[in-house]
Amino acid sequence: MHDFARWFTVFTEYERGWGAKVFHVEGHDTKEAAERAEAECNSSNTSPHAPDYYIQAEVSTNLNWLTHKDYIDKRQSNGI
Repeated sequence: MHDFARWFTVFTEYERGWGAKVFHVEGHDTKEAAERAEAECNSSNTSPHAPDYYIQAEVSTNLNWLTHKDYIDKRQSNGI
């Protein structure tokens, strides 16, 4: 990975009763590499219901929202 990554895979952990938080971000040179990391993480999320604890990944090109505390709350209230 170069010093400046253009694509990011953002990993968020969700725990019932505790909420959610971004706990890891990986930088990638290509969108395809970021999507592979996302797919690998999310491939284990096969339950039809949210378990007590799980990790979800998503691809992003903008990390500015990581500084906004309400980002996770907004996503959860929208059912994302």
